[in-house]
Amino acid sequence: YTIALTQNAAKRIISCMDECKDHRKILPAICHRLYFHALIVQKKYDIVFILASKLVTSIKNFPFAIYLDNMLNNVAAPRFSRFLDRYSSIDPRQPWQTSRLISSSLTIVNMLYNCDYIPTALQSVLPRAFPTLTENLQKALNEMCKNREYQSQASPQGGKADARQKAEYILQQIGRIREHQRSDHAFLEQHVSGFMQMIASFRAHS
Repeated sequence: YTIALTQNAAKRIISCMDECKDHRKILPAICHRLYFHALIVQKKYDIVFILASKLVTSIKNFPFAIYLDNMLNNVAAPRFSRFLDRYSSIDPRQPWQTSRLISSSLTIVNMLYNCDYIPTALQSVLPRAFPTLTENLQKALNEMCKNREYQSQASPQGGKADARQKAEYILQQIGRIREHQRSDHAFLEQHVSGFMQMIASFRAHS
């Protein structure tokens, strides 16, 4: 199921497929295969799982649906799990760093709201990874507020203002994600609600 692509080749494939976005459905299977593998190479995991799960659902009676589901479980899911392992931990040298934690969190939220289904290989991974991300992001935001070594690059008001801006940014991004959500409810709704409550509380009190 693996297709070897360089970063430059992956970028070109994604660009070409995005240009013919309105006509993707009529493209041959090999184009979709290349596109999804290019997205994996570029670590655009939420887009992979969202688009591929929707395609699997729409062509579920065709052999290509089996191929795509196997690709999600055997190629995309293991790589995404490794991505989460790297991006969900706190940097001990700079414990206030939030960029990777925010990226991982928003990737998961987008998947939970907009995937047609969660691949089997992720059904045990996401319930474990998301609470860890929520906890570590909260710790990093607290470090941004309280750690004397943190130096604000954006706000003269210091770390609290920066942390509030981060929280505001996350909530704005979730709002955009929910504009196109698959249904009224997300997968792992309880985890999503806990994450959003943590961020909203942080924005209100920091």
